[in-house]
Amino acid sequence: MKIAVNATILDDKPTGLGIYTIDIVREISKHIKPDDKLIVFTSHPEVFKGYNLKIERVSKWVQPKYGKRAAVLRFFWSQIVFPLRLLRNNVDLVYNTIHQGVFFTYRLQIITIHDLLCIKFPKQYKFQYCYFKFILPHLLKKCVAIIANSKNTKADISNYYNILPEKIHVVYCSYNEENFKPISPGRITPEYGLNNYLLIVGASFSHKNIDRVLEAYSRVEHKINHDLVIIGGRKNYIDFLKKRAKALGIDKDTIFLGYVSLSNLSTLYSKASALIFPSLYEGFGIPPLEAMACGCPVVVSNTSSLPEVCGNAAYYINPYSVDRIADSIYKLVADEELRKSLIEKGLERVKMFSWEKTAKETLKIFEGVIVL
Repeated sequence: MKIAVNATILDDKPTGLGIYTIDIVREISKHIKPDDKLIVFTSHPEVFKGYNLKIERVSKWVQPKYGKRAAVLRFFWSQIVFPLRLLRNNVDLVYNTIHQGVFFTYRLQIITIHDLLCIKFPKQYKFQYCYFKFILPHLLKKCVAIIANSKNTKADISNYYNILPEKIHVVYCSYNEENFKPISPGRITPEYGLNNYLLIVGASFSHKNIDRVLEAYSRVEHKINHDLVIIGGRKNYIDFLKKRAKALGIDKDTIFLGYVSLSNLSTLYSKASALIFPSLYEGFGIPPLEAMACGCPVVVSNTSSLPEVCGNAAYYINPYSVDRIADSIYKLVADEELRKSLIEKGLERVKMFSWEKTAKETLKIFEGVIVL
């Protein structure tokens, strides 16, 4: 079996879909059969150095960091250049790690859909909404199988696109087990100079619901003596959050760190009093798993896939209620027994997830469609 992987979503600062692509491709390369070949099409091959795969280079201009122009180029590359290179490599199967695939190919094709954010929040994703609404339905019909990363996402796909559930396979994501593990509290990265703090990871869009956290934090900040540390995020939303923090009078205690490396993120999780993850919708939700693996208690929304992923190892909130968010912040700081209980449950919960398991289940799907 010769497998081509469309990994054009990668750039030099991967988040979300990029991290998923790196981890799943690396792990698949460890478990393919000796006679099988894995060919990865990417503009950022450095992350796969030393792994059992062949690299096919792609132009750097398709990288997500170049914005909407890159998204358009990725689409046209997938429809024009990619099919020709598939012919040249004579592949048996095309695996797309995200929602972009190939219309003009006779090769068997599998696509991963991580969520339907664009459909749920069309105003937030106007450009991608058109793709998910008018183009993706035709692509899904051409695929021999669809991978969803949660039962919640599977239900969304089946209901919205009227696809038979048996065509959609649930394969859970995981987290980087080598990187995310408990670290001694005394080893916090020196340049951040942090002591007591609550952590937010991935403040990119309004559905992440960070503005409600800021309001909730402003109500209890004087009681808890903790900073609020926000990692990552897109400039427009971060600018909005900074203005919001200033208006609420908490700008001096709200720290925006921007992009943080995986090693530093692990350290930050390990010393945080809690991860606050109040998202209105998630296809899966990797940050809560990363936090649990580092011994950090998590507060998550009681919506979409998050209860499915976190089980009994999280403190659940109604993400639309500022009162409930404020209450959770205070409890996670003030109640040491609650924190200890969540830490123990979290460390146990993450044992259910691994990229090895994810890769093996994905390969089983590949083998199943080849047999068909």
